[in-house]
Amino acid sequence: MSCAFLTKMSKLSIVSKNSMFFCLFLALPLFSRGGFAASWDDAELTPEAVRLNAAAAAAAAAAAVAEPPVSMRSVMRLYAQAAKADSNNAEAFYRLAGLLLEAGETAPAASLYARVLALYPGDSDALVGHAAAIARSASPSAAAVGAALDELSVAETSVGPTPAIAYFRSQLHYHLGDLPAAAAAADEALRLDAEAPVSAAQTALYQQQSDLCSATQALLEPIE
Repeated sequence: MSCAFLTKMSKLSIVSKNSMFFCLFLALPLFSRGGFAASWDDAELTPEAVRLNAAAAAAAAAAAVAEPPVSMRSVMRLYAQAAKADSNNAEAFYRLAGLLLEAGETAPAASLYARVLALYPGDSDALVGHAAAIARSASPSAAAVGAALDELSVAETSVGPTPAIAYFRSQLHYHLGDLPAAAAAADEALRLDAEAPVSAAQTALYQQQSDLCSATQALLEPIE
């Protein structure tokens, strides 16, 4: 089965830059039960970095509820400034990575998640974020996909199964052309989401991935 073909098919599932994927990015920090979030609070940052982090967080909160929706570029600029203000500012790296990922800038997002992992090795939020950046890439290498699957397994060992982890695992298996594994992971995402749904938009995202797997499998079935 052609991975190039599957990549073209996967483009049918990519949502526009709206709240649908953004809501999933916002859910990522909820995976950790303390850990990384507590480390942010304990990190000794420069006063300027602390100020910029707070300003960016306030701007992000305002933008998230703005009607009509507003651009997150100003928030991204603040977090970028905060990241430059302190090389240990994992919070800024992480938040900026999420915003870049939501905007479809997967390569810089992956790089920033890697910087977080350099500061906090094995952190589940950053592992899932980095794997998500690979999953959302247009045509990642098989090696990158395999490493991302390993990252999800490590994160899952720490926080347990989550619908978002299953969703990104489905996308990664889809990249590899393993449709049965992709479909199974998509079904798991829907099952886990049904147990504790977060939002209709998030559920729709999981359903979209499941539908893509089913449609691709049906398309590739031998014609009787």
